[in-house]
Order: sequence, then structure tokens, then C-alpha cells
Amino acid sequence: MSENFHKVLKGGYLDCVYSRLSLAVTERSETELRKLIERGHDVEGEPGSGYSPLSLAIGWTAGIQILLEAGADPVQATLDAIGRGHGASVEMLLPKCPMFPIEPHSSHLPERSILSYALWVRSSPTIIRLIAKEIAKDLQQLKILALQNLSHGQSHSFGLMLKDGNISLLQGKENQVMTALSERGIEIPAKLLPCPLPASTMTRG
Repeated sequence: MSENFHKVLKGGYLDCVYSRLSLAVTERSETELRKLIERGHDVEGEPGSGYSPLSLAIGWTAGIQILLEAGADPVQATLDAIGRGHGASVEMLLPKCPMFPIEPHSSHLPERSILSYALWVRSSPTIIRLIAKEIAKDLQQLKILALQNLSHGQSHSFGLMLKDGNISLLQGKENQVMTALSERGIEIPAKLLPCPLPASTMTRG
């Protein structure tokens, strides 16, 4: 652990908010980060600290990889990376992040998804393309799962039996397809479940 890291801990203004693991991330210390994870430190950091270790790792490829491999939740960090316009971090996080929207409880409420958030913060075309590509991959995976497990009639009703099998036909029907799969007792990969964005994600303070 570096001398600077000791000074931060002794300063009394960060150690009460950030975990030691978060501080290792801010110092970009791969060795310290791995050591703390091996010792069982929580990869989500301290509750109420404001930023998770994964969000603090935005811009640091090695740190993001280490934390994702250790099971860190990617959702908030993905939003933070999108908000900061850090395309390289977004590209690393998206394959671990659920992409499908949560169905609004009311038609008056906006859809909540990674894509809708990126559009809301006016992300760059590069980031929008990365998100669209990831959604297409997840739709293809959902289509394969549906074709393998749903009846011919159900697959046809979702537009999966058309000659060209355009996966875009599944957009807007993700939750219906997952409900049909669940009713058949099919386990749905976490990556394909609706993205758990909080209702406050797209609200102005």
C-alpha cells in the first residue's frame, strides 16, 4: 500500500465514506485491489458511499476487469460510464449488464433501460451503437432460447417463425417472451432479465 494511500486513510474524510477497496481503485493499485478481494472485502463497497468501486474504476481497464470477474454489479457503473461518455469502459461493462427494459407500470411513465438512459443523456453515436449492438446480441440469445423451448404457436405469435427471423421483431416483446418461458419452467439467464434501473434514473434533480 502506498504512502499516499495511508495518508488518505489517516485524513479522516474519506475512510468514513469509502471502503479500503474503493481507495485501492482510486489509486489504480491492481495489487492492492486483488489482495483486498482475496481477503473477502465487499466488491460493492460501503453502502451510501455515493460511488461503487466499479464506478470509481471507470477509465481503468484492469480494475474494471478484476471487479467484474469478482462479481461486481455492473448496472450503476454502466450508467456512470455512459454519463461520462467513456466509450471504452461502456464497451467493457455492457456484456455483463442486462439490456432489456422494465415494463412501465403506467403508459404515462417512460421506459427504463440502458438505451433510453443513453438517449436521455444524449450520448455519442459511438456509445449508442455499442448499446444497440449489445441489445441485438441479447435479442438473438432470447430468440434461440424461445425457439428451443416454446411451442410452434407461441413462437409464431412472437414473430420468430418468419422466414428471415428478424430479431428486431422481438423488441417490445421481451417481457412477454420471458413470461412464456418462465411459465414453462425455463431458467432465464440473468443477462436477459429486465435491467433493474431505479425509477429516479431519468429524473431531473
